[in-house]
Amino acid sequence: VVGTYTVSYNVSDDAGNSATEVIRTVTVTNAPNQAPLAVAGADTNSGDAPLTVNFIGDESYDPNTGDVLSYLWDFDDNGATSIGINPTHTFQNSGNYNVTLTVTDNGTPILNDTATIIVSVDPGPSATFSGSTSVSTSQPSVTGTLTIENGAVSFGLSGYGGSGSGTSLTFTISGIDTWYLSMVAGQSGSLDTPLIPEGTYTYTLSGSFGGTSGNGGGVGPN
Repeated sequence: VVGTYTVSYNVSDDAGNSATEVIRTVTVTNAPNQAPLAVAGADTNSGDAPLTVNFIGDESYDPNTGDVLSYLWDFDDNGATSIGINPTHTFQNSGNYNVTLTVTDNGTPILNDTATIIVSVDPGPSATFSGSTSVSTSQPSVTGTLTIENGAVSFGLSGYGGSGSGTSLTFTISGIDTWYLSMVAGQSGSLDTPLIPEGTYTYTLSGSFGGTSGNGGGVGPN
């Protein structure tokens, strides 16, 4: 136990002669503070954007019994940080992120340690249309080039049958397939395509309208 203690003792020989009593003072102090060890983990460190990562800091520890640790995560993502032990962060953009965990104890003196994880975020699949992606009674047909990059993409076809006998839509990706969607007046509808592999295609979206008020439709990547 930490403290100052007085110790006294006597020495005697085998004839029973005693020496003068000796008194000593002994001081017991705390062991020197040792730095904690930061251990940073994650359930994944790579994937397509947006990438959600669950980080793990609870394996960090301090050699000094009784020291309390505090945590600071820097996600290297536009200043985003967290003081949680096991935080979650979503990386919206592609790139390589040097995520650091700093663990600090409350000893004397205060000490800390840092660990780093590299998270690699890929762009993810994308689809780009060169032209319009919607049709109406004033623009019943559109065509252009569709470019799919970084993986396969599916598309959603949706429309509304405003007036008259409603709306019928036709969406064609050259060399792949054609999809049809019909809506009666006053009702909406939707249809999803299967995954379309990356590449460059010609697309056409056209509509057949049985009325003039509110009829229309469009297409876009899911």
